[in-house]
Amino acid sequence: MADKRISDLTAATSTTSGDEFALVQSGTTKKIDYDYLIGSIPTELIIACSDESTDLAVGTSVVTFRMPYKMNLTEVRANVNTAPVGSTIEVDINKNAGSVLGTVISIDANEKTSTTAATPPFIDSPTLEDDSEITIDIDQVGSTTAGKGLKVVMIGKRILI
Repeated sequence: MADKRISDLTAATSTTSGDEFALVQSGTTKKIDYDYLIGSIPTELIIACSDESTDLAVGTSVVTFRMPYKMNLTEVRANVNTAPVGSTIEVDINKNAGSVLGTVISIDANEKTSTTAATPPFIDSPTLEDDSEITIDIDQVGSTTAGKGLKVVMIGKRILI
């Protein structure tokens, strides 16, 4: 391999799981597995679940969309522009009518983000198939101040095969 120039190599026109490729990095040739390569493409979806100025309200399927690609979900979070007061905001993500979370996303009272929540979310079903229907439910809002401007962020790895 070291004797060939990059321009002399044959281009891969089709790939399958288990294939291996040569990767030249800083003058060093390394072997990389196709599954690792395609499984390492980060992706994020940011979904607005309300407008910026109306109080949040409990509801099912407040947002519905279809996945644009297959994805392995590794992290979920939510944020608001007006913090809830009196109780937490709780948000669930569903795939084809079933929750993907074992523990829902929560934004603690007087906080604007779920990243500081006392109870972090737990992803129970991480694989989201291409074209699966995703719905987002608001299960609970603040009791004194509901909160406003909810966004949900879904972070993961795009699955190409």
